Amino acid sequence: MHRLAPHPHFGLVALAAAVLAACQTPPTPEPPPPEPRPMASQTCPPVRYPATAMRIGLQGQVRVQLTVDLQGHVTQARLVEPSQLTIHSERDPDPPAAQRRAATLALERAALAIARRCTLPPVVGNYAPATAVLPFHFDLE
Repeated sequence: MHRLAPHPHFGLVALAAAVLAACQTPPTPEPPPPEPRPMASQTCPPVRYPATAMRIGLQGQVRVQLTVDLQGHVTQARLVEPSQLTIHSERDPDPPAAQRRAATLALERAALAIARRCTLPPVVGNYAPATAVLPFHFDLE
């Protein structure tokens, strides 16, 4: 009776095929990070109306996007969109453009300064910095 002897490299070929197959298996994707949860109520210092804006009767809303760390501290504040401001003045309903720009800039700076000093309570179960958009209202009435 004649026996066939195993090929000396057969074990290496099988091992190489198994390693190659393992390398070609796509890696399991990591789960996406959890979505930031809505923030609870914030605590912000009172709004101080800039005299420049008050003088020409500029009022309205400035929207600021806040990025908040896991402890509720503001780490970044930026204007979201052009501010929605109007002139509410009986003396001069159409002030010069330079005065209007200066007053707009003063309101936007005031909103950013307030936003940077806001604190929000930490959100339980949130594992990433969160963002929120807060409107700051400047009303002369």
